[in-house]
Amino acid sequence: GTAALNLDWLISARLTGTAGLNFARAQANFADTFFFAKDLVDTTEYFATAQFRFAQHWQLTGGFTESDTTHSAEARAEDEIRGRYSNVGIQYVTSENNLFGFLYSYSRASRPFLSFFDGQPFNSAYIDNSGQFTVKYVFSPTTQLKANGGYIRRRYPYADIGSFSGTTWRVTLTNQLTGKTSLSAAAWRELTAYLDAATDYFVSRGESLSATWDATAKVSDTLIL
Repeated sequence: GTAALNLDWLISARLTGTAGLNFARAQANFADTFFFAKDLVDTTEYFATAQFRFAQHWQLTGGFTESDTTHSAEARAEDEIRGRYSNVGIQYVTSENNLFGFLYSYSRASRPFLSFFDGQPFNSAYIDNSGQFTVKYVFSPTTQLKANGGYIRRRYPYADIGSFSGTTWRVTLTNQLTGKTSLSAAAWRELTAYLDAATDYFVSRGESLSATWDATAKVSDTLIL
């Protein structure tokens, strides 16, 4: 089940934002953990965002999120995680709704218990720093480009392994062929780590082509190659 409390706030026409609380409870995914006993995962998230328009086309953005994930099964206690995530950015939005921006993000996450990596105790608390440029460009009413690129650095301050850094990027071109059909092409390079699965970080590179048909307002079909 899920529950949410979301608030939109406004101090002036130039300064707006959101705040809220999200809660979710679900059975853990057996395929990811190979743990087949009952395990309810509770995720509680508090968040706040702000947007300040200081000139006709310029705006500052910022946000903060605190989350807490717990497991009902004692055997999964080492997978519980608590995190704080914040970001600040600047955006330039043209009269045609094209956007050019930069976002700096900082994350700090920790676990209440030690994990195990390659059979050895491992403190998987980490700190992320990343900077990312973003472009959203509308070529026509039916064609839009979204692109981002930047650099991420992850550190495990209490461990001698796991830290990594590198460039990341993603480009997506979308065309609305008809009122109900759209076609998207994407390419990306991303860095990800699953140390709790006894792996170091890995680089994800790929391309995709997808077609989406919106049969009704609530039903859509997507084909991905």
